[in-house]
Amino acid sequence: MMSTTAFFSVNPDKLAHFYETVLNGKLSTNDNVSTIKGEDFEVLILEAPEDIAKEIVILSPPEAREEVTIKSVFTVPALREALQSVVEAGGVVTTREFTYNEFDHADVLDTEGNVIQLKSRSLAKD
Repeated sequence: MMSTTAFFSVNPDKLAHFYETVLNGKLSTNDNVSTIKGEDFEVLILEAPEDIAKEIVILSPPEAREEVTIKSVFTVPALREALQSVVEAGGVVTTREFTYNEFDHADVLDTEGNVIQLKSRSLAKD
């Protein structure tokens, strides 16, 4: 079953590059929608409507935008490699990391400050 997540963006090209890099997905663009696809996910990047975009301030490095009640979680093959990709693609790795249900988790910020979580099978032994 494929999971789909959509993000509105003030800089869709930069955000699409971030998700393509971090999730190691395949990027395509059609009708002003960037789609990043993997085996079990797709991320849609849409340009934010002008009236909303003018109210969004994007800082560099990005600061967390936590005023939403949902957090997207993506499974990656290797968490440490994905965290390195976050930094290389312009995001931020937070200090929130934990192990739960045999997965290691880490919160990160994408290039626009959206807080997402990456997880991979835990290497820790019980």
